[in-house]
Parts: sequence; C-alpha cells; structure tokens
Amino acid sequence: MKIFHLMAGVAALTLSAGAANAATVVTSPGGSTLTTSTVSNAASQGTASDSSGATFNLSATVAEDCSFFTGGGDVDVDFGTLGIYNTSNQGLSNAFRMTGAAYVEVTTSVAGCNTANRLVISKGNNARGMETDNNSGYDSNTFQNNLPYTVAATYTAAAGNSTGVGVARTNKVELNEGRNGERQGAFKSAMKLAFYVPAAPKALVAGEYTDTVEVTLTAI
Repeated sequence: MKIFHLMAGVAALTLSAGAANAATVVTSPGGSTLTTSTVSNAASQGTASDSSGATFNLSATVAEDCSFFTGGGDVDVDFGTLGIYNTSNQGLSNAFRMTGAAYVEVTTSVAGCNTANRLVISKGNNARGMETDNNSGYDSNTFQNNLPYTVAATYTAAAGNSTGVGVARTNKVELNEGRNGERQGAFKSAMKLAFYVPAAPKALVAGEYTDTVEVTLTAI
C-alpha cells in the first residue's frame, strides 16, 4: 500500500520547517507528500472568544445650587400712602378707615434649584402683618395698628416631586398665617410675588407700617 511505502522509506525523507507554528512538510523519494502540523509554543491561556472589549465608567459632579435673582440686596415693596376716609361727611363708621385694598406685584426673572427643593415664604411679624411705629396708644375697639396681608409666589414647576412638564404653582401665605412652604423637584422659572392688603376692618392709627418677608429656596 502507498501509505506503507511512505512509512517504510522514512529514513530517506526530506524535512522542511519554517518558523515556530509553521507546518512541517515531509516529502518521500517517490514524490508523495505528507503534511503534518506542529506547535512549538506554549498553550493559550484563557478562553477563546469571537468578541472582546472593555467597559469605561464615566463620572462627573454637578454641585447643588439654588438661585433667586433680585438684582442684589433687599427689595423695597412700597404701598405708598394708603387712602383713608378723612373728611367729616363720611360718617363716624368710616372715619380714618382704608378706602380700599392695596396691591403690589414683584416679578423676578430667575428662580429655582437644580435638585429637589423647598420654597418657604415667611412674614417677620407672622399673622399680624405690617405694624406701625406709632406707640401713642389708641382705642382698640375702633382702631388697629397693624395691617394683615397675603403674599403669594407663582411659578412653574412639575407637581410635587414628579418628573414631567411644569405647571403653574402657587405658594401662598394667607392673612392668618405666618409662613408656608412648598416642595418640588428641580425647576427654573420666572416668579411673581403678589402682596395684597385688604381694607382693614377698623380705623388705622397714623404712622409707617412695615414688615419683612423672606423668600427662601433650599435644596433638600
């Protein structure tokens, strides 16, 4: 058989080999060729795969921030001189009482936080509102030395802590309240602050009526 001839004549075969991992070619004198594979390096380590790659973990930090633009410093909200009935023909019940309500609106162009936050509005004199600096005394049955008021902030934010399209929201401190707070997620919006002083039920003591309102945005 042919294969027997190759094996029997192995002493006369010519060996040819190249670099490591090359095939070894064995040629017999009769012209027949037998090719075998040889591996001379160490075995592979690990598991072969038709796909390979790496994972890159990216990171960055954004600081918590809240903004409320007022142009710098305190903002003076002046109702001016309140109208009162001060003519003798108005009758006793109307004498020295306010002729009508007073209203002032302030708008800031930028308000908000880039994380969950709470907007708190606080009156310095609590529910008493604006108080006069006149300490001369008065008949408390017919006069009062304070002006209760409401203050409301209107802005745009997603409802509650939800994620979604912002809607108009209002944080209002009523006449009988000293403060109020509303919680929401990250938002940025123009904000309108409306200050409303209804006509007082009693006559007003003369003097300058003042109070301080604090509007605070705090990241939570």
